[in-house]
Amino acid sequence: MSITSNNLTTPTTPTAQEIQARLAKKFPNLSTGTTIPEVEFIPTGYVGFDYLLGGGLPKGRLIEIIGATGSSKSTLALSMLAALTRQQKIVYICDSENSIERSYLERAGVDLNYAVIRNTTSLNDALEFYHTVLSEPETYNPGGFLFDTVKGFQPNAATTKLQNDAESALMASAARVWSTHHGMLVDLAAHSGAVTICCNHIMTSLSPYGSPVSKPGGGTIPQVASLSLHIKGKGKKLDDDLKGMGPDYRGIMSVDIVVDKSRFGTFGRSITADLTPTGYDNLTTLIRLCKAAGIIRATGAWYQIELPEGPHKCQGLAATHQYFSERPDLVADLTKTILSSPTNLG
Repeated sequence: MSITSNNLTTPTTPTAQEIQARLAKKFPNLSTGTTIPEVEFIPTGYVGFDYLLGGGLPKGRLIEIIGATGSSKSTLALSMLAALTRQQKIVYICDSENSIERSYLERAGVDLNYAVIRNTTSLNDALEFYHTVLSEPETYNPGGFLFDTVKGFQPNAATTKLQNDAESALMASAARVWSTHHGMLVDLAAHSGAVTICCNHIMTSLSPYGSPVSKPGGGTIPQVASLSLHIKGKGKKLDDDLKGMGPDYRGIMSVDIVVDKSRFGTFGRSITADLTPTGYDNLTTLIRLCKAAGIIRATGAWYQIELPEGPHKCQGLAATHQYFSERPDLVADLTKTILSSPTNLG
């Protein structure tokens, strides 16, 4: 189509919809305009996780959780995936360390009726399991899939033809296998709508050459992941602010969780999360985020909460925690306010 003016013909610029119509026969899966899909997020019920993730677990996407040994990577992954079991979706767990047991899942909030565990150290077997359950979502009802941990999965000797078990050789061979299955990881996650989580180690290299740190699996997992969460453990401690809050707070692990990569606008966000024997404490994280947002003002031992009806003061974190625990409607409103904030509060 063209516009004629003063005997001059000026071609019009085709719209994206017109281009889509022209290419539809050869490329039927094109999206444009309102047909471009949006990511659906599944709230986890924990304000800290949803703040980092951009609203919740992104359906059909991959998440990488990285950290040193013992930094609670598995606990973080299971605590997030527990939300899927509450929706009666099956969570599949490939455990390379044979360390996930019933009580561990229960403490993380996982409904055991919707959890399937496979213990294997074979990377090829783990990837085949992933392909089987995610390629037929109507049959296997996958809500999430966890590789825990990437370092523990090694290629089949028959496939890699390794002549020795040197760690560097195994890691290089494993990286090649992950790279070969790059497309499968992305396509099956999108096809099934399942959330895929890979727990990955941060490893320190003693070599004077190359990067001082490395991650098993090579560059494939960081490339395909929509989100990378980095856990920085502080170790067990008894914070003065947490004294008096009961036995669950005497020996907690307080960890910093930082977003190293995000396709959902949350890059650089961070929280300090308190992991108690009964799981992550939602209210202490909410209180910290409210302080960062200016909703709570701390002066000495006093916490002043800015409410529509006027400020309310509590003496100490324990009293503030108790005040929140007795007001679920207030917690819901503050959570909504925090999650709708366009800025990084951490």
